Amino acid sequence: MVFFGPNNSGKTTALQALALWHTGLGRWNEKRSGMPTPARHPGVTINRRDLVSIPIPSALLLWHRLHVRDVLRGEAERRTDNVRIDIVVDGITDGRTWSCGLEFDYANEESVYCRPPRIESEGAMKRMPVPIEAARNQMAFHPHVRSCRNRGPRGS
Repeated sequence: MVFFGPNNSGKTTALQALALWHTGLGRWNEKRSGMPTPARHPGVTINRRDLVSIPIPSALLLWHRLHVRDVLRGEAERRTDNVRIDIVVDGITDGRTWSCGLEFDYANEESVYCRPPRIESEGAMKRMPVPIEAARNQMAFHPHVRSCRNRGPRGS
């Protein structure tokens, strides 16, 4: 698949989101494949060095305008909510459709937490299942590919 379009149209952002999802899926399957999602601490950690396919100096730069937490001030209390990145990828493998969502929480400049998002199922909140078909896909992120013109030898 190739994305093309004018500057600032979202090509790099879409590819970075897919690369982040792919990295999260790989880490999730490495740590939790075949096991039920635990109720407590369901996330896995992605370190900055795991994000080599997304060339960023800090995990913080994945968030829009570096906004990772909302502070909600009430009359009696103050609450902090993380701003999450939710990415859902739909696919077809061997004629079967699947959907795989992951949510990402900023931990610090070096790491991000990744886990399946909560969904309502049979009247209860559960974590979205991670289908095995999603892991069978391969992805590579190649930023800044530019076209080359054949200019001929210098001076001609």
